[in-house]
Amino acid sequence: MDTQTGRDKGRAKIAFHGIDQPPPRFAGRDCHAVPSAGSPEDPPTDRQPSFTCYLSLQNQSFTPQCGTATVNGFFVTGTDTDVGKTVVSAWLLAHLDACYWKPVQAGAEPETDSQTVRRIANLAEDRILPEAYLLRDPIAPHEAARRSGIAIDMARLAPPPITNRLLVVEGAGGLLVPLNDEAYVIDLATVLHLPVILVARSTLGTINHTLLSLEALRRRGVPIAGVVVNGPETSHNRAAIEHYGQVRVIAEIPWLETVTLEALLAIEPELDLVQLARAEP
Repeated sequence: MDTQTGRDKGRAKIAFHGIDQPPPRFAGRDCHAVPSAGSPEDPPTDRQPSFTCYLSLQNQSFTPQCGTATVNGFFVTGTDTDVGKTVVSAWLLAHLDACYWKPVQAGAEPETDSQTVRRIANLAEDRILPEAYLLRDPIAPHEAARRSGIAIDMARLAPPPITNRLLVVEGAGGLLVPLNDEAYVIDLATVLHLPVILVARSTLGTINHTLLSLEALRRRGVPIAGVVVNGPETSHNRAAIEHYGQVRVIAEIPWLETVTLEALLAIEPELDLVQLARAEP
């Protein structure tokens, strides 16, 4: 990521744009878009900048800041694609006064992850922040971007400014899914430096996938809030993840025939989510 600074040493001003989507509209004040003046170099097909934010350099890691308030919340990632990140994100939104942001969305049919989360958690429009990149093809982001004739710019993946609420950020696929020729989802998690909730399957194979993901996060110094186990109860797999991964399980979410707000509210977190979200990295 380009960290060259202007007048403020150690601080880089970031403007990021929505792709293939109209400018965002918000009615609320807690999760809102701040208009940016834009840049004359932007091509006509690239919409005008939706937000301006800052990333401040602290101890060789980046902490996202908007205005003077540090962003608190979670980065939700998974051991694999289709492991249940969106359901877990909706579960978090059901239990927290938070906003949701999917920075990179690949595929919009039958609905985007943002639309799914809003529908399941019954959220107001202003609690769903628009994607930085909305790509047509439901494939790996780097390839979806290539097919759209663009490349994902990591400098545009700065969190929108929010006040008075936590932010739940959902990644794309697993940690080593490429975003462009140089960066992976884990690089975005490293930059945002939010506590990571790792979503893992409960079934055979999950121990290896989960331990590999935890090791990758720790090698990069990314804070880990804990693991959410998705699927039928498998106590020995949970015990192995906790023991060998040296990590806490935040919740177990069983297979749900129908995912509804009521079903998600019935699943209580085993740990204090607000405390985890505000924990110092």
